[in-house]
Amino acid sequence: LAKWRNVPAGDAPLSLPPGPDLEFRAREALLTARPGTIIEFPAGNWEFNDELNVPVSHIVLRGKGPQNTTLDFTHQQTGAQGILATEDGFVIQDMRVLNPKGDGVRVEGADGVIFQRLHVEWDTEPDNLHGAYGIYPVQTSNVLIDNCLVRGSSDAGIYVGQSEHIIVRRSRAFENVAGIEIENSTDADVYLN
Repeated sequence: LAKWRNVPAGDAPLSLPPGPDLEFRAREALLTARPGTIIEFPAGNWEFNDELNVPVSHIVLRGKGPQNTTLDFTHQQTGAQGILATEDGFVIQDMRVLNPKGDGVRVEGADGVIFQRLHVEWDTEPDNLHGAYGIYPVQTSNVLIDNCLVRGSSDAGIYVGQSEHIIVRRSRAFENVAGIEIENSTDADVYLN
């Protein structure tokens, strides 16, 4: 994960103030973000009706802790997952993703990916209509999944596929069909889960 330490220097963190249009402002912030931007979500339960896309490299999405900041996708209308990131240096930490239509947080084709203190949950009884994967890095490298929790996915709670240089530690996965799955990947260290 040494590559992550060399991220571009961004501006001061962009703190999103609470308000009913938070979803709109979060999308606007991501559309105008530059590499190195930290976007901070406030405490509260924030409804998202559509998938949240992260189209810029070296972006940090940060909440006030998974017990305090929830991105709620219960009424999601479009998108195959809650959050999708496709660029290098993606970090998501200190928040909860609730009831996404598909996968919780999917990161595809990126180098330097960090999930920290992230909860992804479906809060109804286990159901095959829940998203397949809660935390889902695929075709990625230099991945850290640390102190995360996934509950209620219809397949694997934490799924890492076609990736390399992976650490999954101090995390919990329960009430999923499978807990943690590492598939078609190399150099994976999975411990204290």
